[in-house]
Amino acid sequence: MAGFERRLRLAWSSAVPQVPRHLESYRDRWLDALGGHLTGTTYPELQRAVRGSELILVSDYHPLKRSRTGLADLIAEMPESQPVVLVLELLPLGTTLTAREVLRGTGPDLVTGQSLCEAYRPALEALAKRRGVVVGAWIDASVSRRDEVAAQVWTRINRQGRRRRCVMHFGDWHLAPQHLPARLAASGVEPLVIHQSPEPVWERLGANLHDQTFRNNQGQWIWLHTPPLSLWANLHQEMANTDEEVLAEAAEHLCESATSLLANTFGLETPSCRLSILPASCWTEFHAKLPKHRAAAFQPDQAPKLAVFHPSQPLLWSPRKLDLSDLIQGAAHNLICDSPLSMEVSFRGAIRRSSFRFLCAHLVNPFLQPAAPDKLLDAIWPEPAVNQDKLLAVCYRRRPEEFLGAYLPSDMEVLLERYWGQLAGSQMAKSAALSEKAVKEFLQLANEVFDWGALTDTIRVA
Repeated sequence: MAGFERRLRLAWSSAVPQVPRHLESYRDRWLDALGGHLTGTTYPELQRAVRGSELILVSDYHPLKRSRTGLADLIAEMPESQPVVLVLELLPLGTTLTAREVLRGTGPDLVTGQSLCEAYRPALEALAKRRGVVVGAWIDASVSRRDEVAAQVWTRINRQGRRRRCVMHFGDWHLAPQHLPARLAASGVEPLVIHQSPEPVWERLGANLHDQTFRNNQGQWIWLHTPPLSLWANLHQEMANTDEEVLAEAAEHLCESATSLLANTFGLETPSCRLSILPASCWTEFHAKLPKHRAAAFQPDQAPKLAVFHPSQPLLWSPRKLDLSDLIQGAAHNLICDSPLSMEVSFRGAIRRSSFRFLCAHLVNPFLQPAAPDKLLDAIWPEPAVNQDKLLAVCYRRRPEEFLGAYLPSDMEVLLERYWGQLAGSQMAKSAALSEKAVKEFLQLANEVFDWGALTDTIRVA
């Protein structure tokens, strides 16, 4: 699977636009800073460095929300007794607001069009506990000019009286030693520089890391907390136009490349079909395509809050942008639809299909966490189900073998397929017995090549 991930990242990266010529040298200095010797450290060491620093410069991988969550974690390390200023590259220059004002919804939007409050909520909540202020640094100019302006913002902040602790959140490339750090040093301060999950370091070190934090030759910190594959998934989805049809088409291309690579990894034939993805506005159309028993579990005018797969066709409906787990499950569903398993109409077949989708998702992302039944209920049926207590009791108190050959109500089948499937997929991904042969057998229809009891045991263990 490590080889699969490398090939998939390479395939997805081919769709990323080339770096403009005038930015190549700017980008290359950042790559050079990450290409030298790295010394392993510990996260507690990084925490201590953050608590003792006057100015912290943290990287922002703009399309990835996780970089803002990491920012919030770092702000939370600072003493609540000291006021903190947060300088944001994506907030227009001249903007100054307290964190509490922004959280009340009185703040402006970022230059990306996102709400400042929603995009940075975790960081703002941590900042509000420290009587923090948010300051903008964006100007529509070259990257080097934005470095100059950011250094000037730091100088102005400290002209207002006693020096305050400051955190700057800027795009990856600004953190190269010759760029913003050099401008700040000329202003009289040596910033603590923290690169969050830079892709080049993941590519060098691989996914199975002994250390979470490192120092480079220039003394800058590298903090690895986001698996690299999710960087590409988020980048492609955010780069696409916000029109849902365009997003769906972009996701179809990602699923197609992932399907081909999954098939190659498992020694299977590449499916002849391609997954079709219907966006949120097409729920009624998707509902009409479902088999009668499956359609009965949903209301044609009340869409779920999570993605729904067609039981036997390469078709997926999603109310939102697909995340990494959705994309890999989509690729796995494509493999299912090209296998005998797609023809199995019983509850047994539904559980096996769901288990296989989640197996693939957990192999690619070991950090994926199964959702609790009550969370699934809220996501599948926005309005509370009449028999909600009964459905939850079945999840917790019954076993899969008790339902073999039995007729299940449509809503119970949908919930159990999703809940038990995610548990089984998670457990199988951890199994030492998992092999290419086992995967192939799992996709076959004939019962004699599949140990249903073993699947029941994995669900029970989970």
